[in-house]
Amino acid sequence: MSSAKPPMTRMQGRKMAGGRSQSDEIPNKFAMINVTVSMLIFVAMTFAFFKFHKLIVQTPKLISVTDRLVYTLQMQPFTMIPMYFCVLNVIMNRLQTSVLNPLSGHEAYIEKSVRILTNTFEQTFMNVICQLSLAVYIHSEYMYFIPYMVFCFVAGRILFIVGYTIHPKYRTFGFVLSHGITSLAFMFTLGYATGITRLFHSSSSPGKTEL
Repeated sequence: MSSAKPPMTRMQGRKMAGGRSQSDEIPNKFAMINVTVSMLIFVAMTFAFFKFHKLIVQTPKLISVTDRLVYTLQMQPFTMIPMYFCVLNVIMNRLQTSVLNPLSGHEAYIEKSVRILTNTFEQTFMNVICQLSLAVYIHSEYMYFIPYMVFCFVAGRILFIVGYTIHPKYRTFGFVLSHGITSLAFMFTLGYATGITRLFHSSSSPGKTEL
């Protein structure tokens, strides 16, 4: 008589994943403290960068919109680094767990790596759009913010991947760092698009459209 176990069904895989998630609940107090500390660190980092950016980043003269967009696009290979690692992570997990058929019902074994990949794809899409949109509006003297965006995003995503892989409760700082910089860029872009930014900073560029 064969002692081999029957293959796990998709429903069994979901139940197993659900059982793990229930036993690994993250305490609300821990989550709130983690988020608060992460945000404080992000704010301190950003303030320090704006204060001392001339010692950290030297950007070329980018007069036209085309120059600024080209410069921003040149930074995007770095932005894609976390996404590339996430794809490799899913591939390696499939090979290690023999979940080569995505329809086999064994997706619970690679659920964590797939969730990391999905989240990173969403965050990368938003970050790239915000970078390009911001490059259209801001004056060339403020283009030093683009490299900082890329740095925060890449560092945050790597910390997110490592933290999530260890345990989901350790993903907070990486998420705050990468999503925080995207949110900041989005608010700047929205401010320029609506004209609100110029009310507080009269010397800001209204967004030159020369090509």
